[in-house]
Amino acid sequence: IRGGYGDFPLDHSTIKKIGYSIAKSFGNTVKKVIIGHDGRESCGAILDSLTDGINFINNYDIINLELFPTPSLPLILSKNDSEDAIGIEITASHNPYLDNGIKIFDKNGYKISSALERKIEEIVATQNDVNNTSSTKFINCSPMKSVYIDFISGLLSSIKQHPFNLNVAVDCANGATSRVINDLTFPDNISLNIFNNSPNGVNINDKCGAVYPEYLSNLISKINKKNYKVGNCSFMFLIFYGVFRIFSEIFRQPDLQVGYMFGILSMGMLLSIFMIFCGTILYLKRNDL
Repeated sequence: IRGGYGDFPLDHSTIKKIGYSIAKSFGNTVKKVIIGHDGRESCGAILDSLTDGINFINNYDIINLELFPTPSLPLILSKNDSEDAIGIEITASHNPYLDNGIKIFDKNGYKISSALERKIEEIVATQNDVNNTSSTKFINCSPMKSVYIDFISGLLSSIKQHPFNLNVAVDCANGATSRVINDLTFPDNISLNIFNNSPNGVNINDKCGAVYPEYLSNLISKINKKNYKVGNCSFMFLIFYGVFRIFSEIFRQPDLQVGYMFGILSMGMLLSIFMIFCGTILYLKRNDL
């Protein structure tokens, strides 16, 4: 669900209906709802309306991760052995701050099925206004956050085995990774430089992040002239993006028109493997550039 905040379907009346429809669709199998957001100024109001709707019939344990990245939800849910939780991320990804959206994940961490999406839409279309205003008490989110932080820190620790030092620039786009980036443990051979990690609700994706790669490109170009060998930035991007994209693809449904290649690999995985291969070649050849 994505659109301009305040316009259908992201007006407060409809958001409450969406929350109610989500709770009704999952039924009694769910006891906990884990919610994160990307820091837009409308996220707080959407969270309030959404939880009003979710708790219209039953009172669920609402775990508010606050400013936390979308990929954390599939991981947290996949490691929840009780399988009694679902996840919701309030985000519009790369859209301007005036937009927002709602992403829903099932108990296993997967994007909800098309059938469940239709069910939620049907309930929203037929449901009268949800006249409920609650003062939601959020459950301690620290254990849930630790699942993601410890997992990513564990992946990063493997870089210790490589015999080279890395200067890594991270553009947080003033979005969901802006806080958690400081909680991750990086190995000693990585020198981290963090940019655009001061979200104020309106500066997300503002001349930074994935929609404005020129920011990081120009920054690294200037540094490269002083300190970096040609190719360092490119091989790091190709390898790291490829690894994390393969991980995220595990929790995504493949494109319907493509499906799985060789029975197990999505198109995104295949392309990511190629990126890692290219990045490895570039790393091995970078001294010759």
